[in-house]
Amino acid sequence: EATSQLKDTLSVRKGTGMVLTIGWKRTERHEGSKIPIYKIARYLEYGTRTIPPRPLFRVVYSHMEKSLDKYYEEFLDSVNNNNKRKKRGK
Repeated sequence: EATSQLKDTLSVRKGTGMVLTIGWKRTERHEGSKIPIYKIARYLEYGTRTIPPRPLFRVVYSHMEKSLDKYYEEFLDSVNNNNKRKKRGK
């Protein structure tokens, strides 16, 4: 139940410039316990005194980190190409 609610309430928000924020609103609460969802995510990721860690985000980031530079360069190239096309079209 908690993990499906974590998944269902995870959001991506555009920040300043080209920054994306991935996470949960501080107002989102677990339906049963009323604990803030972001705290449950932290408990699962790092564990507590009584719950062992069940890392997800660190594992995913570690896997993706190798490709992030490549994807970022491709993104910048596409932005630059779109800007060039717009200038030629004027």
